[in-house]
Amino acid sequence: MHLISAYMRFVLPTLLLGLLVTIGLVVRTCERPKPIQKKVFTIGRNMTWGGTDLRGKEKNMVGFTNDLIRAIARETKLQARIINASNQLLLDNLEDREYDGVFSSLNPTKQLEQTYLFSKPFYQIGPVLIVREESPYQSLKDMDGKTIGMVGVSSQLYQLPNGGTFILTPFETELEALDDLDDGHIDGVILDDIKAYTYTRGFFLERLRVATPPLTENGLRLIARNDPAGTLLINSFDEGLRKLRESQEYFRLMGKWDLINPENPPTGECLIEEEDEP
Repeated sequence: MHLISAYMRFVLPTLLLGLLVTIGLVVRTCERPKPIQKKVFTIGRNMTWGGTDLRGKEKNMVGFTNDLIRAIARETKLQARIINASNQLLLDNLEDREYDGVFSSLNPTKQLEQTYLFSKPFYQIGPVLIVREESPYQSLKDMDGKTIGMVGVSSQLYQLPNGGTFILTPFETELEALDDLDDGHIDGVILDDIKAYTYTRGFFLERLRVATPPLTENGLRLIARNDPAGTLLINSFDEGLRKLRESQEYFRLMGKWDLINPENPPTGECLIEEEDEP
């Protein structure tokens, strides 16, 4: 009896310990997050781009994003389809998991980044500096002590990078500001890039020029939920976008759809040859 009692005192704790370890391993295995399976991601898009002023190029941007997603799919094996919807439904459907991502002009903020993931801009829409054609200025730092015109009081003013200390002069209209610049009354104008290129390649051709790339990170982006599937979607999109830029395919697609390239050198040199739409 003493032998049996001693044996039980030794064996039972060992068996119980082994059982607990086994249960723990099973629980950990069950709790281990499942890997994200390959899937076809659904991306919502509003064909008017939420009121973003594309100067009549809304349909061109639709064609560009169709080609962009196909090109990114070839580079990264990302499988995605685009669904068109009203602007009011985009974020609601994203939150309701009807979409995996949406194209949007929303820009990342600390508050939004708690809920959403943001891609790099696939099309920059931000303020640029316009100067006279013969002006030597190439950046805001060059404008120290100079006078710059701006239409109204824009929130973009507070997003501008630190540069020289310039004198800001408000104007009621864009044309009034550009006329004053053309006449030499001011030294520069800050204006959204699409409008800036429209004016400098149109009415003010060879008189005014765009001196800088966009001064902020504002633009059209892909937005997804802040979860593992959203992380996979955004990372794949950004990787494909990077590869397309490196291969110049991104700029070829922009030319195909007759979109202004805000990343052109300040000299206005064209990086690609334009093609007729198919």
